[in-house]
Amino acid sequence: MAKTSRVDKELVLPSPPRKSRINHSPAGYKEYRTHRSALNWMAHDNPKKRQKHLHDEVPLDGIGGVNILVKADVHRAGINFPCYAFENQADTEGFAAMAKRAGYGVYGLPNYVVWHVDTEEKEGNLKGRKDMEEKARRDVG
Repeated sequence: MAKTSRVDKELVLPSPPRKSRINHSPAGYKEYRTHRSALNWMAHDNPKKRQKHLHDEVPLDGIGGVNILVKADVHRAGINFPCYAFENQADTEGFAAMAKRAGYGVYGLPNYVVWHVDTEEKEGNLKGRKDMEEKARRDVG
């Protein structure tokens, strides 16, 4: 799951200084203490509970780019994935900020698992997840 899909808390890092080369705030990564809650931290560990709550929605302040479903009206309204800083966010996070500013809702499904195929994925990141997913499929079926 994307670590950039998150809910901001009132206590977040201040914006980088104007002279800084950083033009956006990194979210959801342990290297940066942002006090934000990543969407993947909200998922149920128990596969049966995850399946039962599969369609539970969580309002988000930022999104990652692994799997995004967008209503066509949002794009027709001019909301895009900015390659520039928009409210200190860029790309998918900037998209969420733009959508929220325009009055649209931004939601995530913490119990819906989408596998991100990445050739540089480290084995430790997948520890136990494949077995859990297979067990969940057997329990549901």
